[in-house]
Amino acid sequence: MEYPQYKKLVKWCRLSILCLGIGLILPAVCHAAKQELVILHSEALPTQWTHNIESGLSNTLGNETSIRQEFLGGDTLDEDHFEEVFEQLAQKPPSSPLAVVANGETAFAFARKFGEDLFPGVPVIFCSMDWPDPTVLNQCGPCTGVPLKQDIAANLELIFTLKPDTRLVVVISDDQRRTLRATTDSAMKPYMDRAQILFPGYEPGDNAGLSLAIMGDVLASVPEAGVVLFLGYTEDGQGNMVENQQIVSLIERRSVSPVFLITDTLLGSGAVGGVVVSGTAVGRKVADIILDIRSGQAVNEMLPEPVPTEVVLDGTALARFGMTAIPGACVVNAPEQAPDEQGLSASWIALAALAFLGCLLLAGRRYMK
Repeated sequence: MEYPQYKKLVKWCRLSILCLGIGLILPAVCHAAKQELVILHSEALPTQWTHNIESGLSNTLGNETSIRQEFLGGDTLDEDHFEEVFEQLAQKPPSSPLAVVANGETAFAFARKFGEDLFPGVPVIFCSMDWPDPTVLNQCGPCTGVPLKQDIAANLELIFTLKPDTRLVVVISDDQRRTLRATTDSAMKPYMDRAQILFPGYEPGDNAGLSLAIMGDVLASVPEAGVVLFLGYTEDGQGNMVENQQIVSLIERRSVSPVFLITDTLLGSGAVGGVVVSGTAVGRKVADIILDIRSGQAVNEMLPEPVPTEVVLDGTALARFGMTAIPGACVVNAPEQAPDEQGLSASWIALAALAFLGCLLLAGRRYMK
């Protein structure tokens, strides 16, 4: 004797079990299919810049790529330190990553030295550093990158355009930005007939560096005819890592003169902005290279190209210091517009005129009756 309802029930149970099995296996298969990307950061700890780099990468690559980040411990090329970091990474080697991103000079030097031991044959993509010597690129195997192009000269031109009465440029940086300080000093030469330049903590005879406390005092004491050019500060004079929010807080609380930037990490702090490089844009550019690698393009055929700079200005900061954005600038954080009293009065006058005409028409009709 057959039971159709029983057969339907068995068929339904089998189908349910099959669907459940697929539901359990599919995520594991997808996870296994993910390709790993390794980011070597020169820094010892995460910073706003490293966060922006990772954000640009992950947003562009999507869920198909898992990202592993390693922080190498600071801006140092010390051989003993390199060996120590290598031993730590060798204990948990990456499993055939799609690519290795070397974020900064220290990370790039580390990748060149230990890349074949930790990730043999894997392409290396550098970023957050200047153009390497061509011979270095030729010696590092499958290697390309996104050079960091920070336009100090364009920032100084912007400063004297927005604030022509500038008589003092105060440059804020840490010890890692020695090259940038030298570039700034050279780029300032066309303006030395009208303005001075100061490097607090790094003036001749001063080797103490710049502490957070001194930086706060400097920001609070810049004269009205002065501006601040912020090159970057992630490590204090004692070698301690400094969080981005600490700098944001200092600028918000202590700055009395316009603060100009060369990257976007401090936008929204009250700084005016400047000719900036976006860390997120750098991450997206690196991700584009990785997508090309995934599609089969040869790494050595990819020419290193920098992310273009962009003039980004804070509208509220501009208004605070009585400055007007230049044509073509991207203006963020525009101040709220106050009600236009004249426009409001004109509206009321128009309404009153309409009401008066309405009364005349009504009176005219009654009179005609």
